[in-house]
Amino acid sequence: MDLHRLCHQTSFILGGGVLSLISQALAERGVVASVFQPHSRNDLYLSDVIGDMEPLPAVADGLVRVRERSSSRAGVVVLALDEGERSLFSGVGSHVVLLGEGPDVVVLLEEAPDGELTDLFHSADSLVRLWRRHLSVDETERHLAGLAYMLYALKSALPSLFEPFPVDFLATFLLDVMRECFCPEKLTLLKDEAGGLRRLGGDEGPLPLRQGLFAACHLSSVPVVVDEEHRSALGGGNFALLRDAYSAVLPLFSGDRRFFYLLKWSSPASSGLFHALELLGGIASRAMALNALQEERESQIGRLSEREFALRGLHGALLSLIDEEEEMSLLERILDAFGEMTQSRRTLLVLYDEISQAYRLRGERREGTVLFTDRPLLASERPLPAASLPLSSPVACAGSLASVLETSDLLFSPLEEEMERLFFLVDGERLLGYVAVGVAVTGSPYGEEESLETLASASAMALRRCRLLDEVRRQRDRLTDQVRTRTFLRELAGEIQQIRSLASLETALCQSLSVVLDVETLRLFGPSDLEAIPEEVLGGGESVLIGCDHWFPLRAGGQLKGALCLRGRRSLDAEGLELLSLVATFVAPRLDGVEEGDGGTVVDLEDPLHRLLAESVAEAEADGLEPSVVEGPAPLSEEQRRSCCRAFLFRDRSFVVLPFPWEGELEAIFPVEEGWRPTGGGS
Repeated sequence: MDLHRLCHQTSFILGGGVLSLISQALAERGVVASVFQPHSRNDLYLSDVIGDMEPLPAVADGLVRVRERSSSRAGVVVLALDEGERSLFSGVGSHVVLLGEGPDVVVLLEEAPDGELTDLFHSADSLVRLWRRHLSVDETERHLAGLAYMLYALKSALPSLFEPFPVDFLATFLLDVMRECFCPEKLTLLKDEAGGLRRLGGDEGPLPLRQGLFAACHLSSVPVVVDEEHRSALGGGNFALLRDAYSAVLPLFSGDRRFFYLLKWSSPASSGLFHALELLGGIASRAMALNALQEERESQIGRLSEREFALRGLHGALLSLIDEEEEMSLLERILDAFGEMTQSRRTLLVLYDEISQAYRLRGERREGTVLFTDRPLLASERPLPAASLPLSSPVACAGSLASVLETSDLLFSPLEEEMERLFFLVDGERLLGYVAVGVAVTGSPYGEEESLETLASASAMALRRCRLLDEVRRQRDRLTDQVRTRTFLRELAGEIQQIRSLASLETALCQSLSVVLDVETLRLFGPSDLEAIPEEVLGGGESVLIGCDHWFPLRAGGQLKGALCLRGRRSLDAEGLELLSLVATFVAPRLDGVEEGDGGTVVDLEDPLHRLLAESVAEAEADGLEPSVVEGPAPLSEEQRRSCCRAFLFRDRSFVVLPFPWEGELEAIFPVEEGWRPTGGGS
């Protein structure tokens, strides 16, 4: 036996040569026949013609007819054709022989086969079955190999699906996974958006209508085949659009985001491929859901971080506003707080001023720099009622807000196109003013308006507190001045009672008033000097200004006893004039009891203020300090108050007892440039 030849013959038979062998065997016996093979599910097509039989290229529905008659038979089946079947084969032949399973080969004979030919067909049937079994095994192996590769590619891609990708990115990534795993001829990814379906990636193709599967509220990640059976699931219009373009549709969803993968294969896909596609769809849906949760988590964390940052900024701003006691510093902090929290290019501050009885533009912040101004906008006897105002409003509504307030648009005249929102400063039911902010430099929204409205309310409270503190300080200073004035006058009156000489009285008054009122010169006219007093003073009131001199007539019991003439280094204010009027009331009666000239007893007057300063210096020295006394302008700053042992404020002058010599750091706190100088009462 020639094994080499046998191997070639076997390969020839398994490679499809069995059809040639059948044709050759029939031709050697002079048999007239045609050999057919199945085509699609119903038809037969011509494979070979033996003899002079008329060729039939194809027999429509021929496979269905022979299957119906041979369904209950096994092995080689020989069928005699009836009249209907003969017409099916166009009247050519009288018998058919079915070989293999299915059958795999149909032989059309002109005459019925004899016994020898039947035996030949039995051998041919065995060869056909062997050939078809080989093809089936080979096809199964190829299918398993393809399935193995598909599962391997799918297994390799699965870990990547659970990476923290954005949902849209993951949906696009699945395109590459499907191309690699399922090898479609055409693949398109669609995303369901509010306006309809949009191609997100893949190949171009017809866009489905929003009906059937593409409009369903609840989706399952199961592939839907585009065929007549699933027409209703896809929607009639979509079936007509997609049947020639695609083979299957795989829907995926993640919350309110929905995606559709449209696939097409050149040949019918196997059930294993659809199972793998369904598996991928289920896993991808879970991955999308997890990634959507991750996105939501990161978004929530981002919002919480922004909220925390805003609250921290608001907390710091509120503390700084509450701690501020100076109005100008408070205005600067309000502008800075709104500017930083909104990141606006420009911020305006408008406030009501009770002195001028008008709303005024007090300042603005532009590009991080605060500029103060004081421009009147709208006159008003009292702050406008704000009960009907919202906490904030867009600038575009400024006109309607003016109508609500029943006032002029002048209140909002500084607002330009670049300004975007108003935040009102309301104290109870009174409108203290407003803050206007412009567009943010980032171009993004300001953030939570509640925080900014809280800042506006806190700014109004801080402004009200600051103004109350100013009023309290002014009242306290007035009371302090009144107490000190009374003490000074009481002590001065006691000292004056001991004076018996007009010259000594003049000297004492000059010493005392030069300290209190910064008097440059002082003259006292007694009863013998009445002719030297100007006529304007004789008939004048409590005080008369002649040139640079202030004249105070001294009257007692309705009679003119003399006059007091003084010139100050600066003009006297109302309180200074009032003090001198009081001094005049108790100096006038003393003019009757003093001696004019130098013959009387002279009593040195120790200025009460100097005595108080001397007592303070003595107390400091008793504590082991080396005190010094300086004189300068009033009022004192907070740092100056903290740096002194004791301070005496009178009118617009300050007399300060320092714990150490006036040099170095103390000289920097009480600088010469501001008018500070040493005075008597200390070393």
